[in-house]
Amino acid sequence: MRTYQWLLLVGVTAFGLPTANSKEVLTVGLAKGYEPYQFVDNKGVASGFDIDVAKAVFDKLKVNYQFSAYSWDDVMSLLRHNAIDAAVGAEISAARMPYFLFTESYYTRQPALLTLADNTQIQRVKDLIGQHITGDRHSSLEAYLSQLGLKTQFRIEQMESKEDAITALAKGNVKAVIMPKRVALYLADKIGIKLKVLWQSPQPTQVAFGVSNNNPELVNQINNALDALRADGTLQRIKGKWSINDPVD
Repeated sequence: MRTYQWLLLVGVTAFGLPTANSKEVLTVGLAKGYEPYQFVDNKGVASGFDIDVAKAVFDKLKVNYQFSAYSWDDVMSLLRHNAIDAAVGAEISAARMPYFLFTESYYTRQPALLTLADNTQIQRVKDLIGQHITGDRHSSLEAYLSQLGLKTQFRIEQMESKEDAITALAKGNVKAVIMPKRVALYLADKIGIKLKVLWQSPQPTQVAFGVSNNNPELVNQINNALDALRADGTLQRIKGKWSINDPVD
């Protein structure tokens, strides 16, 4: 049986309204190494745009909450099996909808396939046939490859974090990475490498809170809080803090 190591990261608000399932503390999953959206800083504290939005939402609802960090695939698996209550920054996709609920979107991301800028052997997606690439399951690129009949010709593996994926690309352990373009460029700049885009989604991906499928009331609560944060300007201020641009980033 697979085991998970839980990492409790952030304090809570004062206790107020009960959650939809009457839990005293909500457990909210986030991905490690997904800067600038969600990551664990060098003090072991959950940070990033998605984290600031989540704090504002749950503070607005006056509920206790805690963040727990994992690989993104583990976050999705835990949410699917109702082992956590919600996940921040979850891209809405048809492949995920049977397994958990989504709130309304609060921003967009641009999924992309990228490789090293100086790799002259790889100029297009088909140049990666038979090569190792890394990315999350159920990505828009995976759907695109399926449409082309090429999905089985790529070796797609998952890594613990997007930071690990960029490091693997820099070392030549994989030939390309699938991730939001902003995340890839941010992490590449951090370690001093240049990337080029081989493919990007023609449409931005809507991003929301993923919620356990047994808790539709929590979806309604989060949606109400997001509406309030839009109305009072809080959401826009958080976007400004992290330089998040909509409709595409």
